[in-house]
Amino acid sequence: MGILTSEMKEAVPLIRLAFVATVSPDGKPNLSAEGSLCVWDDDHLLFPDIASPQTMKNLESNPHVEINTVDQIGRRGFRFKGVAEVYPEGEVFAGAAAAVPRPPKDSRGRDDRARGRRGAGMSRPLSG
Repeated sequence: MGILTSEMKEAVPLIRLAFVATVSPDGKPNLSAEGSLCVWDDDHLLFPDIASPQTMKNLESNPHVEINTVDQIGRRGFRFKGVAEVYPEGEVFAGAAAAVPRPPKDSRGRDDRARGRRGAGMSRPLSG
């Protein structure tokens, strides 16, 4: 049995908005809104680096991360604390790119966010 419960795995795609907290090398906090958090497997969460250069930079120097999800209407959420790994290329990156739901296209039929994918952050929660 994995770390993530069935309730957690069901909630992540429904909530859609998560907040990823990291710390810079000089100790400054960073909070990044992520609209593409997804469940990778029973033990890992995943989010792509779409427009989060500071988050990725912080994870390179300190991989500890906290991810919060909150269903504002249902007033229920989860805190995930863990150690992240960044995959800028390779098999995990390719699998992650395929796993992350695509956003709807804009009025011109473009998916602007997909062009910005530079890496994938994966976190194994230590607790939920």
